Formats: sequence, C-alpha cells, structure tokens
Amino acid sequence: MQTKLQAGQVAPEAAAKLVVLGGQCASYDFAGANKTQMELATIDWGRTKEWHKGVRYLTTIALVKSGGTGR
Repeated sequence: MQTKLQAGQVAPEAAAKLVVLGGQCASYDFAGANKTQMELATIDWGRTKEWHKGVRYLTTIALVKSGGTGR
C-alpha cells in the first residue's frame, strides 16, 4: 500500500482514510480502526483486497486483545 500511496495510485478519499486509520491504531482505538478499515474497503476493494484482509485481521486481533474497548 505504501508503494501505491507514493505513486499516487490511491484515491484521495482512500488516502485520507489511511491517515485516520493510522491515527486510530496509534491511539489504540481498534474499534474505530475496524470501522475505518471497513469504510476504506468499500472505496477500492478490487485493487487492494489482499491488503484489506490483512489489516482487518490485525485490527480485529488488536481489538480482542485490548478487551474490546479499544484501550
């Protein structure tokens, strides 16, 4: 995904959501990150579905390990 971002191959709306997703993960808001990831997947699923599957898996694990509260 980083390569696609740097090459300008990601829609501006998706790039903005990636910034939000990163911030949510950094602040341990995994419930929010899951929601943002689902929103992001609706924007460009076809070209980036493998990346989305991995991110969804990781944010779900983080949410469960954090007790489901995002903290």
